Amino acid sequence: LVSIIVPVYNPGEYLIPCLQSLGDQSYKNLEIILVDDGSTDGSGAICDEFAQRDDRVRVIHQKNTGVSSARNAGLDLASGDYLTFVDADDGLFPEAVETALRYLRENDADVVTYGWQKIFSDDGHTEECAEPFSCTEDIPGVLREILEHYSAFGGGYPWNKLWRRSGDIPRFAPELYYFEDLEWVIRMLLGIQRIVVCPDCLYRYRIHAGSVSNDPAKRERRELGYHRSIERIIDDLAVQPELRNWFEIKYAPEIVNGVVFASKHRFSLLQTYLLQRMKKNTGMILNSRCIPVKTKVRCILIYLVIPLRLIN
Repeated sequence: LVSIIVPVYNPGEYLIPCLQSLGDQSYKNLEIILVDDGSTDGSGAICDEFAQRDDRVRVIHQKNTGVSSARNAGLDLASGDYLTFVDADDGLFPEAVETALRYLRENDADVVTYGWQKIFSDDGHTEECAEPFSCTEDIPGVLREILEHYSAFGGGYPWNKLWRRSGDIPRFAPELYYFEDLEWVIRMLLGIQRIVVCPDCLYRYRIHAGSVSNDPAKRERRELGYHRSIERIIDDLAVQPELRNWFEIKYAPEIVNGVVFASKHRFSLLQTYLLQRMKKNTGMILNSRCIPVKTKVRCILIYLVIPLRLIN
């Protein structure tokens, strides 16, 4: 049994094609869990109608509490031997589950990651993102690649992966709201033994025109959300001390540069948060031979310019 969890929040016209792509899978032993996260565009009713036509579908209706909460509600209900996610405005190619499951089984892996097709809503053109076949038990190496490039080994996305279920599945952190996907994927990968990469594009990923907001308040929130998720990832990596040390050093310049960025744009919440992070990591920043001199100088200048009351 394969569980497919779909968080649903106002996907509009894209929901029906998404649901059709799930119902039309060549692999039939599915459990499709639709979590209506307080939609106001009629999507909840569409989910109920789909469930009436297909007895493999289960629907949850809840107040709007965010995508992480919706995914967790789906995880609470899921009973499959394998697990994947699909966003409500995306979809799967017809043989996606069958192909992913075959790669997973043939390579005795704990997770398979696969390629995706980008669909640009503004003009409908598409691009394919896929990697060559590979299979490895070097999970620390995989984690380092993902943290270095973000898109390696299928990246930190939950929707282009099929996981073999063993034991309890970690839940998403609802308090995180940007890069929360990456944080969850890192925790999942820390608990596995082998990953396989399927070179085929199996997922349809829709990119909406104008989806990134330039509103200053939202931009500050997004930046703050990113840094909070990275801090959580560093905590998650405590079980891999060498990897954690490498990632802390890699990330340190982003803290210092982030303080300058926050000051320039007058993002007070972001500035206060990053100053505290910089204070905590100053020793490492100044003493590590792996951190550029420019970053060290900028760190010292910040201490000379920023009022101490904001740092202490």
